[in-house]
Amino acid sequence: SSFKETGEGDSVDLARAAKGRMDVQEAISKGNYSAKDVYNADETGLYYRMPPSRSLAEKAENVKGVKKQKDRVTVLLCANADGSDKRIPILIGKSVNPQCFKKINLDLFQCKYVAQKSAWMDSHIFESFLINLDRDMRNQGRSILLLIDNASVHCVNETSLTNVKVHFLEPNTTSHIQPCDAGI
Repeated sequence: SSFKETGEGDSVDLARAAKGRMDVQEAISKGNYSAKDVYNADETGLYYRMPPSRSLAEKAENVKGVKKQKDRVTVLLCANADGSDKRIPILIGKSVNPQCFKKINLDLFQCKYVAQKSAWMDSHIFESFLINLDRDMRNQGRSILLLIDNASVHCVNETSLTNVKVHFLEPNTTSHIQPCDAGI
């Protein structure tokens, strides 16, 4: 059999992950949050032109690889714990006006597109996401807990948020305790 290693789950300090779980449970109970008011946000890279890294072939065939296309976009996904609110994804690409969107009405698009030079999340995009989330929760009269990893771009100005409480997960444990990293 052939297996491909994925993720970072084996490099996690399990004691630290257990502490991280306890911290999350404490934050939820301290704020008296229900499952619909506990959110998780995380980014993922989407290599939209990369072919599969594996192939099926007969033994006699000569299988050759090709150079990997590494064109990518970053997608920010956010949802609550009970799955009743899946926020509109934020798609981060390099081009301000991508050719592929030329004939598409972006107002009808099921995600928000943002341009950034390297197609990575940055602190300005994340801050805009937080401000919009906070405004939406204020309009709904809800207070929520947002679980995020401790990436350097996740800069949070707590004083500007009224209805969103941000809880940073323990460093290097997200593959064990962050719902978005657990395959949800």
